[in-house]
Amino acid sequence: MAAKYIKSTSNLSPKNVWNKMNTGVWSFEDCPWVIIGNVYTSVNFTGDGSWQEIVRDLYSKGQKTFTVLAGRHGDQLGQQIDLSTGKFIPRDGKDNAINPNDDLKVAKSLNTNPKLAGINVIVNDVGSGTHDSVDKLKAEIDKQLLSNRIVILAWCYSLFAMKPGWDNNVKNAWPQVFSGPDMTPISFTAKDWDWVSKYSTCPASIAAERVAVSD
Repeated sequence: MAAKYIKSTSNLSPKNVWNKMNTGVWSFEDCPWVIIGNVYTSVNFTGDGSWQEIVRDLYSKGQKTFTVLAGRHGDQLGQQIDLSTGKFIPRDGKDNAINPNDDLKVAKSLNTNPKLAGINVIVNDVGSGTHDSVDKLKAEIDKQLLSNRIVILAWCYSLFAMKPGWDNNVKNAWPQVFSGPDMTPISFTAKDWDWVSKYSTCPASIAAERVAVSD
């Protein structure tokens, strides 16, 4: 598996990225990540521990501190909300697909690897209900960026995490609305993250940006 980065100015859409992998132009082993300063977001599906490849790559570029936010689902409209509260629906305890314990195991493996001296990877669970709004999620990302850490949003379609979310009424009545964001250029959705620019970009992210693709 290789780290693949996409520029936040790319005119590729999530569907374009999916098609590249589905047709073999890119390998399914490549989990594409959009670089937004020191924040890394997914544009399609993610797999168990798929973020570890960019941690290893960014470590080789000089970065040693990482925060992985995990434990939630996502899609092209953000995360599902509870209509009665307007808050994100917390993770079902039986949902092993996004259990952050798996990410914690990967982090422990990296932190104890003698070949990765000085590395510090922490995993924060943002799907348990403690981060049940965009504002709370943004505050957590702010906190980590202030500590000069690279932040990886390790769930599917996390590029859309600044969206207010959706509910089952939308999905059941107008499933086609999910097709809109899927066809929207990454550069347009990345505008949701303009606030990240107030933080300095670390040398490793600058190096990753140089090899990031735009098409």
